[in-house]
Amino acid sequence: RWEIYYQILKFDIIIISSLHGAENFAKFCKKLNKKVIVIDSFFNQDYNTDIPADLFIFKGNYALKTYLNLSKKNNIKAKICGCIQSIYFEKNILSITKFKKKYNLKHKKTCILFPHGPQYNIKKFYRDTLLKIIKIIKKNKFNLLVNLHPTYFNIKKKNLYKNYQLDRILYKHKIQLGDFNNSIIFSNISVAIASNVFQQVNILDR
Repeated sequence: RWEIYYQILKFDIIIISSLHGAENFAKFCKKLNKKVIVIDSFFNQDYNTDIPADLFIFKGNYALKTYLNLSKKNNIKAKICGCIQSIYFEKNILSITKFKKKYNLKHKKTCILFPHGPQYNIKKFYRDTLLKIIKIIKKNKFNLLVNLHPTYFNIKKKNLYKNYQLDRILYKHKIQLGDFNNSIIFSNISVAIASNVFQQVNILDR
């Protein structure tokens, strides 16, 4: 975090690529009279609502209306520019036959699991709940696929919160990053614990 603040000092215009977690950074920038642009880049509505930005870039009219409603603001400078992530909806889509072969899916039904980041592994209730979910999925003869939370790709956090029992299962069934949409499209059910991923699942009409 402090490295980010240090980097901010070097520039006059700061672009923050998320409405979540942007508030403190934006306020720090404004204290230094820097211009702040915030991009609504994720498929969720987990917004910080008191962001002193000079310009907001939203992915759609609905996202703008949602932010205005949550923040209770009537007048902000904003642009609607779509969402870069949406290009992946039509790219890298495999046939169901290739997808099943790629992940060696032997059962008729498939479940995609969206676990939290590794920092939650220290909580016994979370570990026990996730293991129970996995047990139920396998008991009902579903192919298990796992979309790892982005935090798993943070080496420092991954090593800090290692849990060999959970990690062994999750990594065994993990999908490649490029198959995120494929895993949703070709799964019969999606399972998550308090996650914003439901929006991408809904967009893909699953």
